[in-house]
Amino acid sequence: MSTSKSITQGQDQLTPISTHSSHNEVTNIDAESGDIEIDSSVNEDGKRKLTSNVWESFNREKINGVWSAICKGCNKKLSGKVMVIAQPLFKIPSRNTLKSDILQIYDYGRGKLKGLLEKNKGRIALTTDMWTSHNQRKEFMAITAHFVDNSWTLQSRIIRFIYVPCPHNSEMLADVMIECLHDWNIEHKLSTLTVDNCSTNNAMIRILLDMLSDVSLLLNGDMFHMRCSAHILNLIVRDGLDVISDSIERIRSSVSYWTSSPKIEEKKFETVSQLEIESTR
Repeated sequence: MSTSKSITQGQDQLTPISTHSSHNEVTNIDAESGDIEIDSSVNEDGKRKLTSNVWESFNREKINGVWSAICKGCNKKLSGKVMVIAQPLFKIPSRNTLKSDILQIYDYGRGKLKGLLEKNKGRIALTTDMWTSHNQRKEFMAITAHFVDNSWTLQSRIIRFIYVPCPHNSEMLADVMIECLHDWNIEHKLSTLTVDNCSTNNAMIRILLDMLSDVSLLLNGDMFHMRCSAHILNLIVRDGLDVISDSIERIRSSVSYWTSSPKIEEKKFETVSQLEIESTR
């Protein structure tokens, strides 16, 4: 297996690097030695098949109980040193290095955004919503700041994404929100807070208004609470669909019946032709 790529980093153009694999980097697979089982891409346990385009160039073979990727072109096993083969100058960073780099990037971005918010002369509108991680079964709160900077450019920045422990009542949500405002020092620059249309958010808004100064809010806080129009529209559509749910279910059953088998679908086309009904399918 051989591929070549041109790698660009910043303004420097590196020459194409050929990735011919040597015998030290990959291991030849002898079909006559060891217990080898070739995957026919049909999963006996009912699991989803491999759908990535990468598998167009590889076969899956079970060697001594371990599944391996075998190149269709050179019949060699994919090595764990693939990045070193593709780019010999590449060095895999350690876990601690990655963690340190990520935190440095975050601290730099946070400081830059905090300076932008402090210099901004206009007000800041906030939106917030709860998000549930189904695999961890935890709920997180996301808070986004929207403002027009001094160059008259609309900015939307996530200023907090935090795990919120139970109970998710109005007091807990209000505490998380006010802590975020104090942390970014923007409690005196707020214009509105947009939330979903639910009773918990209504109670949270009332708590926030008691914590914030009326002098710093527009119209003494009368315009502070904004209800999400997209969420309201979603509720309206759901109520409308509930009214016609029986008709929708009948249509779905009809479609499922006529497409359940080729014989029934052929009968449908014959009926459409006899009744001279225009149909594209």
